[in-house]
Amino acid sequence: MGKTVKQAASGLVLQVGPDVGALGDRLVAALAAATSGPFEAPLVLTPGAGVRRWVSQHIARRSDPGGAGICTGVAFEASGRLPNLLTGSDPADDPWAPERLVWPILSLADAGSGPLEPLTKHLAANEQRYANALRVARLLDRYARYRPALLEAWLGGEGADLGYDAWQPALWRALHEAIDAPDPVERADRLRRGLLDESVPVPWPAVMLVLPRHIAPGEVDLLGALARRVPVHAFVYRPDPPVGTFPLRQRLGGRADDVVAALEPVADRVERVGVPGRVAQVEVHASHGLDRQTEVLREVLARLFADDPTLQPRDVVVATPSVPELAPFVTAAFTAVESGGGWRHPGYRFRVQVAAQSAAEVNQLLHLVRSVTELGQARGTAGDLLDFCTHPFVARQFGFSDDAVERLEGLVPQAAIRWGVNGAHRAQFGLGNLRQNTWVTGVQRLMLGEALADSQGSAVGVISPVDDVESTDIALLGGFAELVSRLTRLSTECRVPATASGWVERFRAMAEQLADVPFAESWQLGQLWSVLERLERRGARSDVLLGPADALALLDAEFASRTARPAFGNGSLVVCGLPDLAQVPHRVVCLVGLDDRRFPRRDIADGDDLLAADPRPGDPNPGADDRQALLDALGSARERLVVLFQGRSSHTNEEYPAPSGLVDLMEAVGAPRINEALQPFSPRYFTGAPTSFDVESLRAARALAGPREKAPGRFEVAPLPLAEPVTHLELDALASFASHPAKYFCRQRAQLTFGDDEQLADAIPLEIDGLSRWKIGSRLLDELLAGGEPAEIEHRERLRGELPPGLLGSRALAEAMEAAQRVYRNAAPLLSGSSGFEAIDLDAGGVRLTGRLTPRGDTLVQPQFSRVAPGHLATAWVSALALAASTGRPARATLIDTRSRHTLEVASPDSALEQLTTLGQLAVLGLEEVLPMPARVCEFWARARREGRDPFEGYDLRDAWRNETTYDDVWRHFFPRGTDPWGASVTGEPWAQRGEKTRLGSLAMLVWAPILEAQA
Repeated sequence: MGKTVKQAASGLVLQVGPDVGALGDRLVAALAAATSGPFEAPLVLTPGAGVRRWVSQHIARRSDPGGAGICTGVAFEASGRLPNLLTGSDPADDPWAPERLVWPILSLADAGSGPLEPLTKHLAANEQRYANALRVARLLDRYARYRPALLEAWLGGEGADLGYDAWQPALWRALHEAIDAPDPVERADRLRRGLLDESVPVPWPAVMLVLPRHIAPGEVDLLGALARRVPVHAFVYRPDPPVGTFPLRQRLGGRADDVVAALEPVADRVERVGVPGRVAQVEVHASHGLDRQTEVLREVLARLFADDPTLQPRDVVVATPSVPELAPFVTAAFTAVESGGGWRHPGYRFRVQVAAQSAAEVNQLLHLVRSVTELGQARGTAGDLLDFCTHPFVARQFGFSDDAVERLEGLVPQAAIRWGVNGAHRAQFGLGNLRQNTWVTGVQRLMLGEALADSQGSAVGVISPVDDVESTDIALLGGFAELVSRLTRLSTECRVPATASGWVERFRAMAEQLADVPFAESWQLGQLWSVLERLERRGARSDVLLGPADALALLDAEFASRTARPAFGNGSLVVCGLPDLAQVPHRVVCLVGLDDRRFPRRDIADGDDLLAADPRPGDPNPGADDRQALLDALGSARERLVVLFQGRSSHTNEEYPAPSGLVDLMEAVGAPRINEALQPFSPRYFTGAPTSFDVESLRAARALAGPREKAPGRFEVAPLPLAEPVTHLELDALASFASHPAKYFCRQRAQLTFGDDEQLADAIPLEIDGLSRWKIGSRLLDELLAGGEPAEIEHRERLRGELPPGLLGSRALAEAMEAAQRVYRNAAPLLSGSSGFEAIDLDAGGVRLTGRLTPRGDTLVQPQFSRVAPGHLATAWVSALALAASTGRPARATLIDTRSRHTLEVASPDSALEQLTTLGQLAVLGLEEVLPMPARVCEFWARARREGRDPFEGYDLRDAWRNETTYDDVWRHFFPRGTDPWGASVTGEPWAQRGEKTRLGSLAMLVWAPILEAQA
């Protein structure tokens, strides 16, 4: 510990005042008087990092005005570490610390009987054994701090009259038998006696307790004993704003009064320091949710900075009851988005920084370890697997770039990975014999796809390869397979209970095998190693087995006591928790999120908490702490206090009352309630003197206040002129236009496709829908046409993992195979000869038309699993026209489905070129606008005209339109409900047909009348 410092003790000096600055000046004077040499460092105890930073800066400014601004010769420590500093002990080695006491509690509960039976049943009620035992350990620790006499009485045999809670004194006595070390009460008594008889050395010339928020009786006695050895000064901030006769301090300042009342009996001298300053101007804004409150905060700060050029970000602090909830909104509101030039909101320049975040919120290694541990008990979906791949440290370890992850997002569905790591993992859910759709099976399929060609009918055992794997995917799949292998091994281990030391080894293995942490983030790795080392020390002697839930509770409990790197006092506008800087003076103090459900916190004690049955001043009380923080904020605000709370519902705009405590503040200072609008673009913010700095909201407000115009629909596209004339068309593009002009327009002009992005499936298929049946049937037909054997084809299809398991899949596969074979048999006579190759290169009215076809003689044969629809006929018609025009001979196209055969005859090559020219001109026009040419509707229209009927008679036309949009909702984007594709009239278009008054009718007769003629 070092040599005892000899200095005359002057007892405990209690200095109380409403001015933090004056208390800070007294602290500087006391430090100067206590230091007699360059190697003596007084001890300064502070409640947190924020206060510590302010104290050090205040000492630097006051000790050496105009100097370098450096604070030296002072030892800063947290208030609660004083006993450990005096004894030289490490809290991690304290067997009575709650984090170590939990192990003997679990051991006693496992062997519990008699008086401990209620505890045994309580801990066995769910999987959270460790968390519940830790709660009991912390309950006993609170008794030791706030009711030491109660625990001493229990050791004497008392406590039998507690009824159901009699297990608590029984547990305390049992712990004394199990732990061979003095308990906290005995240890505190020994430490006090050691200070008084000078057997315990004191290595500091003086001790300063600065701005304590609360203090336990044992801490008071310790300070009293320490004051007999060295000077001890306690600086207590007790704000007492001059608000007339309103008892504001009595209603909000109870915690500061409790601290003063606890220290006064042991103080040799009590000094009143400073006088209350003037009350800061108070603004109370009743807003909506945290997102809207953050927007209002940004506008208020922008106004304050604009009104006072001397105001700097370091002069402002933002405090909130819940930093994790507010932090994302602060980041969104005060972080600039790259949007090119132009005016930007001044809030983007405020240097806002969130401080005192919990380490659990920002440490990505903790999130990774948690995810792997939870994987052993979770379903393990395909989305979970991709989440592992996108974790930045995992991606760095296995070489997954952004492009690689995008490629994996495409390969995982093709490998039919749905959920479950492997069969053993699925056994937890009663599906151990079902291997399809697991991670391991999917990886095996991908790796086999790299080695074998699926199109050649290859399969190994029960694994069917994925056919879309390319040679460039080798490195990617190697890393992916290794990741799945490691996750499989680690998650399997996590399903087996282990001791605390065993879990520490598992957590280390997860970080070492799955993560590559860059140097800039190495603090996260160091933090994890520190946490694991502490856990190992605390649980090294325990043989209690923990499940995954207990292991995570163990890890979370340690991380909860740690914070990320603090950012106090670095010149930024700090966002922190309510108590972090409530006592530190700032020119502007902003309180955000003082909603009734968050502030003040409810003191809902556990049913077995004996402190709640006999409350005393100074006992833990979260609600009193919050009210004191509100009063402290009022006292520390030098110029302005801004308060934002949820005064209205974000959904119904219903008014909410202000929370208790805030009502007292508003009444005391006479602050009106400022009701904020639901939206930042409300015209009220820009009427008269504007109160908003948001230009985007100004534009929206002008639009809101201006004349109302119907907003155009997303797909209401006016004619888009082409930048240059079209001189070339692909044959596939022309066929796409003929079959679906809407998709053609979106794909060619906006590179927009519909229906190509599917949601990642995470369930084993139990039935197949129409789309899945078509995919399976089309694959079966393609393999039959390639010469595959039906039995082998069915075997490979079962192994793909897209069929329902067992008999459900067999029945569906048999039906699909029967339909595919029927198509194959119908097409076989037309496929007997060898196919040729025809290169298309035509001049269609000044537009070059290119492509290639594979006819059999003069016939194009198209077997397909789905029924032949008008769109298929249009596509085949374009191909037949191109074949005839290119070869100079008549041509035909034959489409074969499961029910029938459709043939289109092109008799005249000259007529074919003419019709291609017409279609090409329409396709060029279709690049400027969506032509109303739905295939089913146009086919019906042309057929009605051919049969001499009026298309508008009856309901057949609307039935055709309904059938068109039942399976294809793209047309509904351009013709929403209430509009019809035949509603537009011709207005002198060169392609208008005689006798047709509508654009659709003219297009139908121009395009579909020849198709029907060729089909007849």
